[in-house]
Amino acid sequence: MFARAQSSDFTALDVHMNRMMGRIPKDGSTVELQALLKFMFLDRSTQVIFGESIDTLLVESPDALSNELLKTFDAALRGLGKRILLGKLRILFSGTDFTINYPPKFTLLWTIMSTRLS
Repeated sequence: MFARAQSSDFTALDVHMNRMMGRIPKDGSTVELQALLKFMFLDRSTQVIFGESIDTLLVESPDALSNELLKTFDAALRGLGKRILLGKLRILFSGTDFTINYPPKFTLLWTIMSTRLS
C-alpha cells in the first residue's frame, strides 16, 4: 500500500516543515509548538495516505473541523499505542474515545476527507 519512496520523501516533508516554521512568530513571542507539530504531522500523514494534504497549516487559524480531526487522530494514535504496548494482552483493552464513539467519528472523518480532498 505504501511505497518506501513515499515515506522517505524529504522534499514533501520540507514543504510542511517550512509551513510550520512560517507560523512561528518572528518577534520572540510565545508559541505553542505542540499544536503546530501535530498539524504538521496531520498534513504529512494525509499526504502520504491520500496522496494529498489537507493543508491545516496554510490557514491562519485552523477551523473547528481541523481541530476535531486532530483530536480524533490523536485518540486513534493513543489507542494504537496502547494496543501495541499491551501485546497479546490487548484483548483486555476496553477501548478509547475513538473506539467507543466510532460511528460519529467515522462520519466526521468521512465528511472532512470528502470536503478537503475533493
